[in-house]
Amino acid sequence: MGTKPLAYDSLKIVLQHMEANKRFQLASRIPSIRLTEKAVPLKINTIRLGDSDFEVNQVIIQKYSDGNESEYVFYQNILGHFQDDIDEFGFGKRSGRRTVLPGDLLIGQPRLDEEDDRDD
Repeated sequence: MGTKPLAYDSLKIVLQHMEANKRFQLASRIPSIRLTEKAVPLKINTIRLGDSDFEVNQVIIQKYSDGNESEYVFYQNILGHFQDDIDEFGFGKRSGRRTVLPGDLLIGQPRLDEEDDRDD
């Protein structure tokens, strides 16, 4: 089965009903949808603007001044991406990407940081 991109009108409807932060993530990773994403009204439940951060729907986006970010954030920025949420101390938070639900099949070995989360 081949893949076919969504038509413009279909993409607009999907984006219109998508949570704001998920739209930000998709637009940052898929350049071909950026113009469409900007053309569709954005639904925001809560927004807070601070001096060095802002919050959209309970997700905080923070700008660190040079040298003030944690080592973890520093190296993620060097790599050009930061896909995980972080806590107030700069440590990565588990986002549930690798959560095994009833009926799921886990293939491969869990990473070392995931071994404590397994149900025995």
